[in-house]
Amino acid sequence: MSNPSPAVKPPFLRHIHYFRGFVILNIVLVHTWVAPREFSDRDDARLINLIAAIAFHDSTIYFVFISGFLFYYLSHRFDLLRYYKTKLVFVVSPYILMTTLVLLARGGLSGLVTERIELEAFVGDWIYALFHGTAQVQYWYIPFIVPVFLVSPLLLRIPQRAWPTLAVIAALVPLLGTRTGSTLSLGLYLYLFPVYLIGIYAAMDYQAFSTLIKRRLVLLVALAVLSTGVLALFAGRVYLWGPFNLNESLFYVQVLAICFIALVLFQRLEGWKSPLLDAFATYSFSIFFLHLLVELGPVKLLWYELVDQLAPGLMLPLSLLFAIGVAFATLGVCILAKRLLGQYSRWIIGT
Repeated sequence: MSNPSPAVKPPFLRHIHYFRGFVILNIVLVHTWVAPREFSDRDDARLINLIAAIAFHDSTIYFVFISGFLFYYLSHRFDLLRYYKTKLVFVVSPYILMTTLVLLARGGLSGLVTERIELEAFVGDWIYALFHGTAQVQYWYIPFIVPVFLVSPLLLRIPQRAWPTLAVIAALVPLLGTRTGSTLSLGLYLYLFPVYLIGIYAAMDYQAFSTLIKRRLVLLVALAVLSTGVLALFAGRVYLWGPFNLNESLFYVQVLAICFIALVLFQRLEGWKSPLLDAFATYSFSIFFLHLLVELGPVKLLWYELVDQLAPGLMLPLSLLFAIGVAFATLGVCILAKRLLGQYSRWIIGT
């Protein structure tokens, strides 16, 4: 017995859409609520980086979970060629273009203007960046997720009776803490691909999954609080045992627990319309590509220097305010780009 796609077109879940907005805000904050290198030797900067890491590290887990969930939930009348074409046009194409633009802006563009660019070296850097996602700190996610997209149709052929056992195994494997940062590796797939499987399993019978989460809500809150507390006690120290990272194990427990708790909370918004959450969700993929470009390092440094001069005691909240400002500024840029690019915007910025 195979596990086919949903027999009928499922209803639009507004709270899942809003959850995507929540996810991209976490992604932006983990990358932008970081003190500039020029402040790295200061205690307040270390505190900012520690709090931001504890609060937002491993937010990719949200991204991977919702990707798995939506893959299955939207697989009504699944068409293999259309699926691959969609990923090629709306994921790979913007990634290639944005990677190229970032590399050109980083140094290749000036070389082109002065006719001193070393084409062979640039092409080598470009190919490396495409396959390793090094053009921007967050771009590693695309070369990670593309192989997942490639094998995803095979997951629809797994017998339905096997999924409960598979989901339990998937939930346990990331506890090994094999994540290798943003470096693509087998350990990274062992850490994140199981979360994709959990997302698929959740979508198979979302009502039953939601009921289970609600019944275990107290346990999930306890796990989130305890894991966060232990990570705070670690104070940035990393505990390794060979390829196993205790910190990453704890982050997995923390973020997955928060993920499930947030799903339950967002279900209460199903009948409520939020233009702001809708906008962040709609432009989430574009925000993913653009937020570090919008941040502008010199502007960030200037902000921190002004705060240091005028209100040093408020460095923590004002640094968070800057990161939130980046999120809203990026949203504004995405909306403007969408209007300017029209029907071609999905090819270029992913939305």
